Amino acid sequence: MRWLRRWVRGLRPAPASSRVPQPAAKGRADLPEPLLMLMQGQLATLLARHPRARRTLPHLAFVEKMLRRSGEAGLWALPDPVLARALQQLEALTDDWSQAGISELRTRLSKAARPAPQVEHDNLLSTFGTPDKLQVCEVGLSVFEEYDGAGAAAHRPR
Repeated sequence: MRWLRRWVRGLRPAPASSRVPQPAAKGRADLPEPLLMLMQGQLATLLARHPRARRTLPHLAFVEKMLRRSGEAGLWALPDPVLARALQQLEALTDDWSQAGISELRTRLSKAARPAPQVEHDNLLSTFGTPDKLQVCEVGLSVFEEYDGAGAAAHRPR
């Protein structure tokens, strides 16, 4: 978290005289100011409904803080895993998507947060399902004692 805080501090906007206009990131359109304020306000209201939401949902609280401080540019500067976790927390917190700001935030977070690629697995419990790997199975107590006795006899001093 310390690294993330230091990184975010570096995102603070420069003074107006030294700012260079930055083009919007690919696929992320500029938000109109009223919609940005609506998203920020409805997210703050949603988090305020639950007493400890900001402590238990830190990624979503961080998104709220970035919306308030830096607007859209600061929010999209966050790493994709942070945005993906914030989306998960938002979806866990509410199932009422009738509010325009929350719905728009969900849509934009889902577009911005690229999920990690899923590795395809076969239906085996592990990937060790080949004949050249060790395979373990359960046996009865009598079979275990037989093998245990044979092993102990082999290691006894003569």
